[in-house]
Amino acid sequence: DEASQTIAVGAQIIAAQERERRRIASDLHDGVAQSLGVLKFGIESRLEELQRHCPDVDVSGFEPLVEQLREALAELRKVTKDLSPALVSEFGICTAIDMLCKEFNDQISQIDVECLACVQETYLPEIVHVAIYRVVQEALNNARKHAGAARVGVRLASHDGMVTLDITDDGQGFDPDLEGQKTAVGKGLGLDSMRERVEVTGGRYELRSQPGQGTTISASWPESTLKLL
Repeated sequence: DEASQTIAVGAQIIAAQERERRRIASDLHDGVAQSLGVLKFGIESRLEELQRHCPDVDVSGFEPLVEQLREALAELRKVTKDLSPALVSEFGICTAIDMLCKEFNDQISQIDVECLACVQETYLPEIVHVAIYRVVQEALNNARKHAGAARVGVRLASHDGMVTLDITDDGQGFDPDLEGQKTAVGKGLGLDSMRERVEVTGGRYELRSQPGQGTTISASWPESTLKLL
């Protein structure tokens, strides 16, 4: 029927986007990242050699430049990893989300993330795995950049013929009904992207937020819809 065709087409679009992300990530990793790595190693080696042969030469001015190069390489590797999350295909969505939250906790010490991901993965299509991962990824990024949150809760579960994802933060919140905010909020927080990923894979997306009351993002996929993917 028309509904199943719409879901199938949406899944194909998301799959095509993920393939393109993997291609770009591979190009960045095999090209730019490796070139920067070779450059960093070459500069460090030359500086060490210069210090051995000319110990009186002051090379301290190069240290901030080398550090910037290290940071650029680390950021590029992070971008590459975010573009194509191998964790999902290697370990499954529950482990991937748990590792994503733990990594976030390690990097952003001022925000405490509590994660509970327990769902039977065998009937979850890969495209839904990726959609769930992307939504959690974007929500954590929002909590870090915009929400001013101290705590974030991530819960993925299956019950009553439904797979549900809930992400709640205790941040500053906002009024999603304010017309003047819709465009800015949608672009600034990636809300449109999250909604699209959920809905084109046959899920239901809901955003609840109020100023000073934090934000909750909920997504759910009925098992009957998952069988169509």
